Amino acid sequence: MKEIPKIAIVGTGNVAFHLTHFFIEEGIIPSVFGRNKPTLLAFEKELNVPTNQELSALTLDTLVLLCVSDQAIPEIIDRVPNGVRIAYTSGSTDLRSLPKDRVLGVFYPLQTFSKGVELDAREIPFFIESNDAEFEKELLTLARIISNIVHKASSMDRYHLHLAAVMSNNFVNHLFHLSEKYLQEHQLSFDYLKPLIRETIRKAGFISPSLIQTGPAIRNDHEIIAKHLASLSGSEKEVYAVLTRSIQNTKEKNQDEL
Repeated sequence: MKEIPKIAIVGTGNVAFHLTHFFIEEGIIPSVFGRNKPTLLAFEKELNVPTNQELSALTLDTLVLLCVSDQAIPEIIDRVPNGVRIAYTSGSTDLRSLPKDRVLGVFYPLQTFSKGVELDAREIPFFIESNDAEFEKELLTLARIISNIVHKASSMDRYHLHLAAVMSNNFVNHLFHLSEKYLQEHQLSFDYLKPLIRETIRKAGFISPSLIQTGPAIRNDHEIIAKHLASLSGSEKEVYAVLTRSIQNTKEKNQDEL
């Protein structure tokens, strides 16, 4: 097996924390770079990894993983010494929009990361791309060390995956938040919904979501919909109305009822 390169992770957010942890679990100790000294010290203390604030210290034998915001990617690339191989973890930044004279790649984990919430890296899909064939092979090898689900993907494929991920994770989580808020306002516990949420996710794991839609919108139960809308206000009412219309516009319907 080809020797694993030195790994440097740039960034100190949730993605950086989890990737660092994943590599440590496989016996690879990355160095972590960031601007915020207190946050770096927390990495040193919790994960026992070397840290540095100076990107100029990166050497040519280091593979750099950028775990930073999309907006910061071009700036960080500019600050990394020429000749250092760089891959970023963003889902939506197009590789073609970045400097053509640098060896660049993508190391995109399709997962939601929250510090304090443990994840199994083996079950996380990683999507790889590069403007250099050899670097792409290197990134594929690196991803397979920590994950069982590794694919090559174009920038457009990653963009579509990220957009769908936003809808299925970020938007759905926001709906959980709105539900929790509504129940709290009526002195009821969000815990009562958790079995329902678990079953919804379980079914979506083996049946197309288009086939398991239930509820008043798919049944065109106008009386219940009107009552629900009358009980809501502001953005919550708007969200309910928009999603109801979207469900009603869905062609495939299911006879199960909730």
